[in-house]
Amino acid sequence: MSHAGGDERLKYGKLLVVGYNGSLPGGNRGRQRSRMPLYRRPTANGVKPILGSQAWQQEKDSSQSGHSVSFGVPGHHPLVINYVRDDTTDMFQVGRSPEPPIDMVVSGRRQGDELGGVCTVSRFACRLICQRNPPHRVRLYAAGFDTSNSIFLGEKAPKWRGSSGEMDALTTNGVLLMQVPNSGERAVWREVSVGGQVFPLSEMRSSRHPEALVRNETNELQDGSLIDLCGATLLWRSARESCSGPYLPHHKSQNVPPLSLSTSSAGSASQLEACLTCGHVIQVQRVKRQEWTSCARTLQLGAMSDIDYSIAKSGPSDVWHGQYRATERCTTCLVQGNYSPLSLGCEAGLCVDDGPPTHAFVPCGHVCSGPTARFWATTGLPHGTQAFHAVCPFCGRQLTGEKGYVELCFD
Repeated sequence: MSHAGGDERLKYGKLLVVGYNGSLPGGNRGRQRSRMPLYRRPTANGVKPILGSQAWQQEKDSSQSGHSVSFGVPGHHPLVINYVRDDTTDMFQVGRSPEPPIDMVVSGRRQGDELGGVCTVSRFACRLICQRNPPHRVRLYAAGFDTSNSIFLGEKAPKWRGSSGEMDALTTNGVLLMQVPNSGERAVWREVSVGGQVFPLSEMRSSRHPEALVRNETNELQDGSLIDLCGATLLWRSARESCSGPYLPHHKSQNVPPLSLSTSSAGSASQLEACLTCGHVIQVQRVKRQEWTSCARTLQLGAMSDIDYSIAKSGPSDVWHGQYRATERCTTCLVQGNYSPLSLGCEAGLCVDDGPPTHAFVPCGHVCSGPTARFWATTGLPHGTQAFHAVCPFCGRQLTGEKGYVELCFD
């Protein structure tokens, strides 16, 4: 079964790709989508490694159809550990490959990523193992099985033998995990191995020599956990009703009366915009070019260039001010700053609470609650091998300004 369908009576949770606001530019089609719910499958497809003296062999038997992980060793045949079916778990895989073993195809960088760069998401990036029975724990593992049910770790992949003789490895591009922090603690990124162990980040992503094992942390996903695949970041939302804390997957847009002002009047579109320096909000009514001449003459503004003319009504009075879109001052407080159209994010799962949207990200203008703005503005997502940038969760643009967001003022 190549898709994430299954028994809809039990939902493990869902994966959201940060930066796509609920839909890819070409739409969510098939297995390539910006969000994927994980349901219990009709038949378990999980696998688990064989432990003990029968676990290892020098080469995988080509006649065997079972799953296996091969560790490339310089100058020697690969070491192979075999896996067997596990009727108590379901397995879901994520990666760039469109081949059937991948349940969720992740194409690459966020749509708003202005820093460019080649997509480095692995073809078979990671796998999630879900317990079919309560408490339905979901665990993350680096690397996924290909069409031959194999995972091969090349000679360049960091690998080691544990104290008990078991073999483990990190993938070349690395699979990173950020768990929901406890109150007062700072969230940190960790790296997850093929065997599901958790390690601190190395100076370079997936260094040949991993840091010491973090023994008090696990690869079990929590509601709000972030997964980075070196080119795409995923957010995990648990389906458990017992979830607590600020990571509530609810969003009530009806709590935002000011945003309902974006209406259409006399055939001219109306849009809320804000100066992203001070947060003052104005209602902008776009006018056609031929209408601008009479408006400008009435307001004694003179001629302006032939780009994006608008009329903005701001302040408590009924005086209409002519405004060019590229203005560099707020019409309310005259502070320097550009206006940006405001838009409400469509993907509720990217919000960390159900509060009313009172803040806007800079420079994109996506509106959200204060806690949501503060969370994403202080959470650096990995970019490349060493850099970390805070981005808007809805469009993926890198945040700018002093805080990365501004509180809106509708007065």
